[in-house]
Amino acid sequence: MNGFSFEHLVRQLEQFPASVIEGPTVAGPRATVRFAQVGARAVHLAASLRASGLLRHEVLGLRSPNVIEWVIWDLAALLNGHVLHVFAEDGPSEPAVTLRERYGYRLMVDARARGDEGAGIVSLDDAQVLQLAPGAPVLATPADLYSMVYSSGSSGEPKGLLVSKAGTAYLINQFLADYDLDAEDRSLIFMTLSNFQQRMSMYAFLWCGTSFSLTTLDNAFTSANDFSPTYMVAPPSIYEEALARFPGQPGTPNSIRNGLGGHLRFVHTGMAPTSDSVMQRFAREGIAMYEAYGVTEAGMVAWNTPQASRLGAVGKPVNRAEVFLTDDGEIVVKRQFPLCLGYFEASEQDQLATFCDGQIPTGDIGEFDADGFLYLRGRRKNLITTRSGEKFLPEQVERGINAVDTFKWCVVVYDPACDTLYCYLVPTRYQPDAQHAQRVRSVVAERFRRPIAIQLIYTQLEPSVGQGTLTRNLKIRRGPLLAWLQASLAEHDARLCRFDFPAPPAAFIEHVPTLERIEGKRYVVIRGPHGEFAEHCRALQAQIREHVQAAGPQVADAALFAHTLHLTLAEFADAGDSARQRRAVQHWASNSAPLSLRTGAIQTLAYPTNLAYVALEPSAALRAAMADLRLTALQEGVPVRDEIAVAQWLFHLSLAHCPGMSEGQWEALVASLQGLALGPIDFTVGAVEFVEYQHGRELPAHVVALASGGPAQ
Repeated sequence: MNGFSFEHLVRQLEQFPASVIEGPTVAGPRATVRFAQVGARAVHLAASLRASGLLRHEVLGLRSPNVIEWVIWDLAALLNGHVLHVFAEDGPSEPAVTLRERYGYRLMVDARARGDEGAGIVSLDDAQVLQLAPGAPVLATPADLYSMVYSSGSSGEPKGLLVSKAGTAYLINQFLADYDLDAEDRSLIFMTLSNFQQRMSMYAFLWCGTSFSLTTLDNAFTSANDFSPTYMVAPPSIYEEALARFPGQPGTPNSIRNGLGGHLRFVHTGMAPTSDSVMQRFAREGIAMYEAYGVTEAGMVAWNTPQASRLGAVGKPVNRAEVFLTDDGEIVVKRQFPLCLGYFEASEQDQLATFCDGQIPTGDIGEFDADGFLYLRGRRKNLITTRSGEKFLPEQVERGINAVDTFKWCVVVYDPACDTLYCYLVPTRYQPDAQHAQRVRSVVAERFRRPIAIQLIYTQLEPSVGQGTLTRNLKIRRGPLLAWLQASLAEHDARLCRFDFPAPPAAFIEHVPTLERIEGKRYVVIRGPHGEFAEHCRALQAQIREHVQAAGPQVADAALFAHTLHLTLAEFADAGDSARQRRAVQHWASNSAPLSLRTGAIQTLAYPTNLAYVALEPSAALRAAMADLRLTALQEGVPVRDEIAVAQWLFHLSLAHCPGMSEGQWEALVASLQGLALGPIDFTVGAVEFVEYQHGRELPAHVVALASGGPAQ
């Protein structure tokens, strides 16, 4: 087969008698039309357009959802050399007459046309009689321009792009050379054809005889089951939803392969980061998933192929000589055959910055490995500086979260006003709980050197174009998403499940001078946030050991570091019902003897004491006790907010009293601990009162009063 060319595209359709387009029609019902019939109708429509007086290089407007007639009008315009100005169906809401008059076109093709708008406004019916509006024709330049499309990019603000015929043909030929598609294949197109990447896919399918179905994102799974594609292109959210819909093992009726029609050979994904777990799961089904990367102004920049694929990379450049990195890592593309010739609706600043010297800066930060694979690190304009001066790319945090679990959507946004990191999470399996939230929080916190408030928001509400949180290319709009989250949280939208993790306070030391009732031990309790404290815990132990050895007799670590304690924070949903809260606390404390409890107005602080822990992770005993609190509180009618939202895990390291140490030596040891150099952690000395409680465990005195029915302090 010769290389792709627009000049021979319609003639090529005759080579595939069995290939079809399936999809809706302008009249409404779905239909199946053979490629040859599509070509014949395009030839007839092209003749009608010429007869109406439409000239070569003349621009006409087109606005329509995905219907079979869309393809026919596109091919007819190509045959005649007309230039299609394609409006997104969900784009301008003005009447067709308004759009036609604004741009001065003599013909506007609109799926919304009623038939009474007068000359120059027609529907997509390709058999109708055409009548142009009066006026001079609008002719496009340069000669290689064949379509005018819009790109929302990452900003969400549409920019008009002038698309080159030579640049489009170049990329299609590159695609067909790297992937084995033919007349035995079938595919789906469910993003609108006004998205130019989808339109290029359509041209490739027509050229190699691959049948395809026009559908929508909402009907993607139904269409896959009905049409049985062998190849498809979709954003990661579609594949992640497939994992949730079809959890069966390979070979079972509810497997991913069978759920998506049973015949998939390979798939492409892009537009957002794809988790390794999703790609590996598809691979187990025998479905190769190739991640790709592109921008509308330059087309596909890099892709993984059957010949060269690497997990985590977006592949090798389509042409390595056309892709390079600036000194700060931004990906820049300079094509031999540019896809876009410039903007027709954009600011002068965008025009100059984007197409200067033929170079197209993508705005993405990337790097190459030694084998030439390209890795994306984030959007340059997404670089965030926190109030503490720490800089990070949200995409890197998102990759860490995606390693914890599979999410349909995982987006990190930052609000400098409250120094809070919001993590918007739409899980494939909607089971938000405190333990899951804590795992996510730990991954996020590890990426910051300094404490930061983290708020995890689990929901089944997905971003959308209509909501303004997605661009038409299904890329996230971070600013509008943050505004939507804040508004929804302020309105206490019950569809959002929130887990708050305030910025952990600086660690501190509590000096307990006398604890005669606890086996004569003396304690210095060192408390610090999980993550930051854990990083310094071993160094802290070493420094404490050094001080103890200098102050008195040597002791073993087992005796020196007697107890490691864990804390968690829970909130009652209603702070007003104190009597029921006291009963819940009393019952829970009685049943959970190893745990002590401290309560405030709406906060309950629980931790196990006098237990020797080795690991720096919350114990199963603590999790079980917190689950018991959840159950007890529900039985008392005072449910815990967010099912026990864990605000922070803290660690207590208790120093046993060393035999032979005088009071003066002990006080000197405590004082010396305050001066330890432990990086970002600051220590202060405070005091806390402990008394005996059940089975010899200690409990703050005010909690004893609470548990026995007395007033909370």
